[in-house]
Amino acid sequence: MVDDRGSRLDRVLIAAVLVSVVAGCGGAASTSGPQGNSPVAIATGPGSPATSPTASAESTATPGASPAGVELREPVVTVDGDARRIKVYLPDPAPGGKLPLVVFLHPAGGSPTQAVEDTHLDRLAGRDGFIAAFPPADHRTWDVVTRPELIETAVDERFLEGMIDQLIRDLPVDPARVYVAGFSMGAVMTDRLACSLADRIAAAAIVAGTPWAGHACSPARPVSILVMHGTADATFPYDAAVALAARWRSVDGCPSPTSPTPIRDIATLEASDGCTAGTSVDFVAVEGGPHEWFETPDATDLAWRFFDDHGRR
Repeated sequence: MVDDRGSRLDRVLIAAVLVSVVAGCGGAASTSGPQGNSPVAIATGPGSPATSPTASAESTATPGASPAGVELREPVVTVDGDARRIKVYLPDPAPGGKLPLVVFLHPAGGSPTQAVEDTHLDRLAGRDGFIAAFPPADHRTWDVVTRPELIETAVDERFLEGMIDQLIRDLPVDPARVYVAGFSMGAVMTDRLACSLADRIAAAAIVAGTPWAGHACSPARPVSILVMHGTADATFPYDAAVALAARWRSVDGCPSPTSPTPIRDIATLEASDGCTAGTSVDFVAVEGGPHEWFETPDATDLAWRFFDDHGRR
């Protein structure tokens, strides 16, 4: 494990200087509920139905030009009558075999279009050969709670579960390499999915988030987790992110983390390798960092490098 950890830390430190992204912003919002396989349908093309406010809002947005090396598809996915138009970027030309899937969850009030612009995951998908999916929240706000006294529903969790299952069926997705990342309230929703859909998700990246408070986190199997947070975050306290990482180390049965390793002089990495079933829990602290999808160190590249190291075994 020492050699593996050293190799991975080297990759993280190298990756931190490779790609810069535009920082995102987000707000707060208010989910729980049963999971299960739901009837799902996908429609594509200009004549596709957009029967919900979410679907119609994204379908009327003016699409930007896709970067070289990726193909953009904008299907409408319907789960139990809940129709939403998503953005999916595939490498073009597609490499052979099954590919990793990265699902990104935007902040409250955001959209898939904004998330693409903020993260540049589309470009990385083309460069490194994975599929990137950007779903919209119900009415642009994820139904997920940050305090236990708040009320939540399963509307977004149910849709995302069905969407992931449909993408696995319809695209060359490797079921052992399905990952979710999110920012702000999208990060809280990411935490919820890692707790509730662990049978589908191998690893998750929670950036500038706070713990999901809807239920106790009892995943069906261990999930590798990357938590990234700024020490000066004025939206979600830094201490909450520290607690979130500690909770996942306990859930995954991890040993104590390594001593903080510097990243680009403004951040540190504490890595917990050797957790149950080969999982890891990493915590990146950005000194003086605000509430943002970080450009330095690059949250997009760090998340992807973490995912690339943590497929399901």
